[in-house]
Formats: sequence, C-alpha cells, structure tokens
Amino acid sequence: MPDNLIERAIEIRSEEIDEILGRTPSWILRRGILLLSVIVLVLLNFSWFFRYPDVITAPVTITSANPPTAVSARSGGRIIAFFVNDKQQVNTGEYLAIIENSADTGSISKLRLFFKHADTLNEAIQYISTDSTKLSGLGYLQQPYTSFIQAVINFQRYELLSFNVKKIEALKTQIRLTKLYIEKLKGQRFLQGMNLKLAQKQFSRDSLLFVQQVIAASEFDKAETQLIVNKTSFKNSEMALSNSEIQVSQLEQQVIELHLTRENESKQLIDEVNNSYKNLRSRFDEWENQFVLKSTTNGNVSIGNYWSVNQNVNVGDNIMSVIPEEEEMAFGRITIGMENSGKVKQGQTVNIKLSNFNYNEFGMLTGKVKSISLVPDQSNYYVEVELPNGLKTNYNKQLPFLHEMTGVGEIITEDMRLIERILGPMRSLYKEKFR
Repeated sequence: MPDNLIERAIEIRSEEIDEILGRTPSWILRRGILLLSVIVLVLLNFSWFFRYPDVITAPVTITSANPPTAVSARSGGRIIAFFVNDKQQVNTGEYLAIIENSADTGSISKLRLFFKHADTLNEAIQYISTDSTKLSGLGYLQQPYTSFIQAVINFQRYELLSFNVKKIEALKTQIRLTKLYIEKLKGQRFLQGMNLKLAQKQFSRDSLLFVQQVIAASEFDKAETQLIVNKTSFKNSEMALSNSEIQVSQLEQQVIELHLTRENESKQLIDEVNNSYKNLRSRFDEWENQFVLKSTTNGNVSIGNYWSVNQNVNVGDNIMSVIPEEEEMAFGRITIGMENSGKVKQGQTVNIKLSNFNYNEFGMLTGKVKSISLVPDQSNYYVEVELPNGLKTNYNKQLPFLHEMTGVGEIITEDMRLIERILGPMRSLYKEKFR
C-alpha cells in the first residue's frame, strides 16, 4: 500500500479517537455535580451548626470584698519606732510604726493612756492629777495640752474655793434669821394691836366721861396721848415687819443672782475646758494621721521593703499591708477599653487564666459577668466577675486565695455561627459599596 494512503488512514482514525475522547460522558457529569452539591451542603450545615466564640481578652485581678489595706507614709523621714513583725496579728487602731517628729514617743504613750482612761470630758477632768500636769516632750502638742491642763486647773480651783457658794450659804442663813425675826415682829404687832384696841376703848370711855364733865381735861389728855402712843407703836411694828419682808425678798433675789452668776462662771470655765480638750484631741488626731502608721482593720501584717527603725521613708511609700482576717468571697475585676465594650453583658461567661498558677497545669477559673461600670474611668470600664465555684478550676483543683492575684480574663461575649462570621464582612462590604 502506498505510504500516502497509510498516513491518510491514520489521520482519519486520529480524528475519530479525538472526537470520542473530547466528549465527557453524561453520567460522569451528573455524578460530579451531585457530589459537589453534597460537599457544599455539608459545608453549609457545618458552618451553620459550628459555633465559634467571640472573646474579649483583658487583664483581671482576683480580690475580695475586704481586700488588703495598704499602709502608706504620710510624711517623710526616719522610722523611729516599729511595733510589729511580718505576719503578726494586729487589731484595728493598733500602732504599727511612727515616723520621726518633734514629739517624744514615751510622752505620746502617756498621752494615749490619758485619752484611753479619759474618753469623756468628765473622765478627763477627774483623771487630771499633779503628775499629769508635768507631762512634757509633746512637740507641737505641748501647747494645746498645757492649755487644756490650765483650763482644768482653773475649773477645779473655782469649784474648790466656791466663793459664790459661801455667799449663797451666808445669804440663806441671813434669810432664815430674818424670817425668824419677822415671826417675832408679827407677835409683837399682835400685842401692840391688842394694846391699841384697849387704848381706843379707854379713849372712847374717857371721851364720853369728859363730855359729861365727869373727868378732868388732864385725864382725857392722858387717854388721848396713850392712844397716839399705841397707834405709833403699832405703825412702827408694821413698818418693821414690812421692812423685814422686803429684806428677805432682796436677800432671796441676791441668792438667785449669785446662782446665775455661779452657773455662768462655771459654764464659761467648763466651755474653756471642753474647747481646749477638743483642740487637744483634734491636734492629736492630726499628729497621728501625719506621723503614725495604724492598722485600719483586724488582720495580719505583711511587711515589704521596710522592716526596722532608722529606715528613711518618703511620702506615699507603702510601708506594709494589713491582710484582713475575715475570709470574704473572692471575685474578679477586669479592666476593658472602650473598643468592643458594648458587647459585654451581665451573665456572660468569663475564663480566667491566673499568672500565679499556670492554666495548663492547674486549669482555669470560670466566672460570670456580674456588673459593668456605667461610666468609664480614663477610657476604661470595670467589669466585676463573680466566681460561682470559688477558686476551684475546671481541672477540679482548689486554688489557695492569694490577695491581688492577676491574670488574663477571656469574656465570651457571643457564640457566633461560622457562616455568620463569613457572611458578616461580606454583608458589611456590600452595604459600603452599594448603598
């Protein structure tokens, strides 16, 4: 066969083969579309049912309703007295340390003892003694203390001498004697009244007899003179009685005035004592507030960088802390920024990973958002997280409570479907481009 015929046959067959190979069978196409549809449906179902949590991560501090109290220096200088050791139990108001000042520590101790035994003004007045007036070395408290002591001494001297009391007693004695004299005058006036009546009767008889010329004029004159004498004596007696009663009234008025004077003077002296006492207490409180480190709660002392006398401190330095002895329910405090803060709501779950305890080994704490601050503080919101399980982790491990533990809090704001996360940006992009 000629070569050109052979080539022609091969060429015809190649075209037939290419035609067969270039046509995809319909059954393969149908099954491929079906398989692709199934895969797409599976992915859509997966993206619908699969939820991925939206998390806000922020620093968290574990504290309690009764957190440790920092004891800070309110003045600078050397520590001249240190009264406690680390982990020592203290009570509210107990002295922890004293910073250098002009007052002598021993004198201050005596003054504190005075305040302890003289809580009220009356107790303070009763407590003052000769030795207490010699208290010195109080620094700038010396002047108010001396003023108070002098005010108490003036009051006690006034009460001891009691000039007005003696005057009042003398006047009362005079009143009593004058009233006795008045009773005698009343008796005398009664007798003189009887004599006056007799003289009047005698004068009436003598007048009748004189008219009848039975008696001489001289006898009548005697009767008239006697009547005048008796009238004069009776009037004098009445005047003496009235004068004595007036005198009693005047004496009683003097007693009232002396009582009022005494009350005013006594009140004035008591006011001076009271004012000087208040001033002393006020100045002492100022001194304590500035130079004394005191415990504000019952608890245990935790000492930091300062532990002995002669160490220098600056204003604002934290000298120590007092850890309250009462166990309180622990809770978390999260600080979040303005961004995405609107997603945080009450009841949302919070996973807490503590820096003190590695979460891979100890697990995480689980909490719930209890409250969110209504107003930001320096562009931050504060979220309070309650711990229903306390300090028990999701590994069922009970962690010890350490004050002010820090870590990371993950607030699960929303469990979103995967398809929502995919379509969300696309929807936003569409709205931006076509609206």
